[in-house]
Amino acid sequence: MTDSRPPARSLPLWLYYGVLLLVASAFVLHDNSADRDLWHRLALGQYVFQNGALPSHDVFSYLSESTPLHDHEWGCGVLFYTLYHFLGDWSLVALKLAAYLAVIVLIDVTARFYYKAMDLLSLSWMLLVALALVPVYVSTVRCLVFTNLFLALWLYWLARLQAGYKMPAWPFVLTAVLWANLHGGFPAGLGLLALYGLGEKLNRRPWEPFFRIGFFAAVATLFNPYTYQLWLSTAKAVASPRLHIYEWAATPLGDFSYFGFKLLALATILVVILLLVTGRARANWDWVAILVVGLPLILAVRHLRHLALFSIIAGVIVYRGVCLLRRPASAAPTRHYLAVIVLPLLIIFGGFLLKNGDQYRLRVTEPDYPVRAVAFLEQNLPATGPAQKLLVPFNWGSYASWQLFPRALVSLDGRYELVYSQQTYRAVTDFFYNAPDWDTTLRQNPPDVILLPRRPELETRLLDSQHYRRVYSDDLAAVFYKTEPPAR
Repeated sequence: MTDSRPPARSLPLWLYYGVLLLVASAFVLHDNSADRDLWHRLALGQYVFQNGALPSHDVFSYLSESTPLHDHEWGCGVLFYTLYHFLGDWSLVALKLAAYLAVIVLIDVTARFYYKAMDLLSLSWMLLVALALVPVYVSTVRCLVFTNLFLALWLYWLARLQAGYKMPAWPFVLTAVLWANLHGGFPAGLGLLALYGLGEKLNRRPWEPFFRIGFFAAVATLFNPYTYQLWLSTAKAVASPRLHIYEWAATPLGDFSYFGFKLLALATILVVILLLVTGRARANWDWVAILVVGLPLILAVRHLRHLALFSIIAGVIVYRGVCLLRRPASAAPTRHYLAVIVLPLLIIFGGFLLKNGDQYRLRVTEPDYPVRAVAFLEQNLPATGPAQKLLVPFNWGSYASWQLFPRALVSLDGRYELVYSQQTYRAVTDFFYNAPDWDTTLRQNPPDVILLPRRPELETRLLDSQHYRRVYSDDLAAVFYKTEPPAR
């Protein structure tokens, strides 16, 4: 039975990608707030530049307990600092934008295996995927962008393999080496290969190539400075509980936050229902699609951290379902009048993006960071002598390390699952949340300096203890020294 509906008309290539990339750029360039994890990556990169080697143990905190140190994001630190040092902060914004656009293009190119036409529906779908990915890229570049990039690249290669093209193992092996040295998300790629292999086995199609490639890729991840120890530290990080860490909280479903993801998830459910109702699901049943979309969707609902994982995979796999429901493609381009209307708009829009240079710089402002309080410490901490122990809340620790190391060692920073025990994390967090055992960390390992958000009750407790005195305060933060001031 043939489809009698008129074919979909393609947009010109320049128009399709012009709209897609410019609108996607606008999504992520409106805010370049510095990601909190960026600072300890920069600090590590600076340490490597100055010392010519990775630290064998943690050097940035006085409460760290992991010895030796196995940092699964060390490559990001070196890369980020190299860009920052030689090109400036704009290069980090450029890297974020390039990684984001590369993921979108890879998703779109992979979708071409299932539907050739670049029409308005295809463009709308890709813009929806781009919108769903925004929460990961709205702040300045973070190591997670490399997991997203490699995941999208592997999806492209897997689509080629499923389409019958010969796909050797070496591209997966080479990128697995890079992935393991840039971000701890490399198990996601190995899991993707395993799900493809399992799904193809259930489909009663050739499944061995996926497990064979997965084996070689897994071996390749051992090519890192820590060999098998990297796997152990990554497993520890995955298994660590994450109290008070927002990105590991469940995705809120009862409001309009993360609207792009929720719209994409709703579209996924709608496509599945339509495929079942029309009978196309039975004729095109695919266990691979069920596994690689269903599991990430569950993870994304449980943890905000996994929104990008689902969005990238759904952008490709769910689009296959969309293609089963739509009109056949046509090579006939859209009429020229659309291009005449859109071209001037693209030029104006592109000029608007280039107009304000500040949007390509890091944004480091209060209340995200205690800029004035840290500047006070930069001016007043001793330049020589032993490093001062700085008790600082989790969200400010990495920024303090970047600005104050080696004159100060922090109590806690964003590497909580890598270098801190759960007891240490809880003791420091209890102090800043003014919990019943608020002074545990003060008694067990007294800090020389305390940098805390303005909390009158906690400040009063510190002053009443007579062990600390307030030496600085503004409307965001306060600084306390031990009763005996730090040695100069």
